[in-house]
Amino acid sequence: MCIKSIVMEVKVQEHKTKYNMRKAKPNRTDLLLIFICITGLMLAGMVASLIGGSTQGYDDAIRPPFALPSIAFAAIFNALFTILGISISMVYKFRPVNDRLTHRKFISLILFGIQLAFVITWPLMFFRLGIHLLALSWTVVIFGLSIAYMVNNMSFNKASGWLMIPYLIWLAYLCYISLMFIF
Repeated sequence: MCIKSIVMEVKVQEHKTKYNMRKAKPNRTDLLLIFICITGLMLAGMVASLIGGSTQGYDDAIRPPFALPSIAFAAIFNALFTILGISISMVYKFRPVNDRLTHRKFISLILFGIQLAFVITWPLMFFRLGIHLLALSWTVVIFGLSIAYMVNNMSFNKASGWLMIPYLIWLAYLCYISLMFIF
């Protein structure tokens, strides 16, 4: 090995140590944490569906173009909650090495909790109460909180941030559906 490659390897190792990154496969504790986070989000989704009530009004309504059947909402939310569970478990597992990263981790956890509260109440606005303007406003708030969560995560865990992309696409779709029901 030449000196240049050794120096490069040392710099890579310093970078990995600085940001607490590792290449190791997830261990049982990591998998348990992911399972707990996903299960918690699925339970939150069940609460949201109970709060949201029947989707009969949505199913009977004249829906806008590209509107999915109500059953698709549950399937998509389950997939997205799985992705979100992985993302939040990555944030929770992250071990900050300085005060700035500790603060970033704390902010991510708070942002996630707030957006989750909005997500749980969204079906109430859209399905049960049929207040589509409020549902649209709720979705815009969730979208903003999710972008803030993603951007904040990118500073210490890029994978956790990138996992938000499918969720943001879904939120944009929900904005479209809410907007079409208003007009």
